[in-house]
Amino acid sequence: MCILPPAPAAAQPCPTAPAHRLLPPQRQQLALEALAGHSVSALAQEHQVSRKFIYQHRMVFSAILVNFLNRRSILAVSPEVMEAMP
Repeated sequence: MCILPPAPAAAQPCPTAPAHRLLPPQRQQLALEALAGHSVSALAQEHQVSRKFIYQHRMVFSAILVNFLNRRSILAVSPEVMEAMP
């Protein structure tokens, strides 16, 4: 027999929050706009999401772009240079 009340359920994020309603292409567009220099505060206010949300997506998208560009630059190196590399 337990005399303690049951532990409250963990707080679940609201599934109707604006950030949850954004589709991946919309999130990418937000990240691109932030990378392009648009005001993060204005973007967050316009889409009713937090600035943290914008910064996180900007950081992830930036890393993806850097990774993509690095791979393309490696592929663009001539075969002679690739053979000379250790």
